[in-house]
Amino acid sequence: MKNQFKEKIRVLAGALILFAVWQFGYKNYLYENQSESGLDWKLNRSLGEQAALWFNMTGLEARVYANSTAPHIVSLNHIRVISIDTPCNGIPMMFLYAAFILVYPGSWRRKIWFVLGGLVFLHILNLSRIIGLSYLSYYAPGLFEFNHKFLFQIVVYSVTISIWLFYILYGSDEKIRIREGIREFFSFKVFNRITQII
Repeated sequence: MKNQFKEKIRVLAGALILFAVWQFGYKNYLYENQSESGLDWKLNRSLGEQAALWFNMTGLEARVYANSTAPHIVSLNHIRVISIDTPCNGIPMMFLYAAFILVYPGSWRRKIWFVLGGLVFLHILNLSRIIGLSYLSYYAPGLFEFNHKFLFQIVVYSVTISIWLFYILYGSDEKIRIREGIREFFSFKVFNRITQII
């Protein structure tokens, strides 16, 4: 019982430290540094260029350009379809994902694999979201706002939470088998496990 309490305190302390680091780093470096040398700027531009590459490979003429109000605009066939701004690049979500894995108990080797693999997967998912929203903006602009604000957000965060649950279920010392884990997840027992951990 005493060990469980210490483990919970350690997880909470780690989460608070990472949250403080994130708040300081994001507000004082990433968000404020919007020059071409900043990580945030480069990731926004890179996402736009990757989306444009996809469209050019699939037969639509796409380019990334800047104007007086936005530095990362994607156009399809000379029509502006999307602007990639700071929250759209997925950095906050990726940090949140990595922080949860890092503070949760487990071997460091497994944590590193989950963090690196998850970050690559979440980047691809976010790029797919940007491509999907660009298609909507081009072919069905009336559906853009709803999907941008709700549906795509739900999908991205649901996938992130699913990876966390996978890490919890299959990273535990009990070595839960896949079939038992799936049965446990769908019977909502997993939520009892999370509340016990918290």
